Amino acid sequence: MIIFAIALSLALTFFIIKFPYPAPSGDFATTSLLSERATQIANEAGVSSRWQLLSPLWQKIKTAPILGQGFGTTVTYKTNDPRVLASIPNGVYTTYAFEWGWLDIWLKLGFIGLLVYLFLFAKIIFNGIKINSYFSLSLITGLIVIMAVNIFSPYVNHPIGIGYLIIVIAIMENLKLKANIAR
Repeated sequence: MIIFAIALSLALTFFIIKFPYPAPSGDFATTSLLSERATQIANEAGVSSRWQLLSPLWQKIKTAPILGQGFGTTVTYKTNDPRVLASIPNGVYTTYAFEWGWLDIWLKLGFIGLLVYLFLFAKIIFNGIKINSYFSLSLITGLIVIMAVNIFSPYVNHPIGIGYLIIVIAIMENLKLKANIAR
């Protein structure tokens, strides 16, 4: 049944993208939307800034990889981001907020903190699989998406991700309680 739901979702998504209704107006075409975005992404300031941050961030992680360096740790790097260059002409930028979400956690909490985060997510995912309802599986899917997006953007340690995590934990506990009562 789950495979059917996934196949139906993909088919509907393809149908909506391929056959938009009403007809597109102007120069907008949904068929080229993803391909245009993929070719333009390399020139975006945010993408360039993320890649320029990666090496200095790794170097900073290496100074305290096990226990981390705590919240408020800064990294200085050179960026070509026009938003930064407007206020800092040489482009040397120091920040405590990093776009590489999992590396951000590693830097601040260390490898042990990163493992605790991953253990928490794994526990929630396995509990949701045990509950085995469409609702719990959809919550797990959302959690996995947030974990994937966290590679390039800080969602897990952002209020959006923390809020979703709290909601998922509360709902999963409620579903688990209902499943235990029904037995």
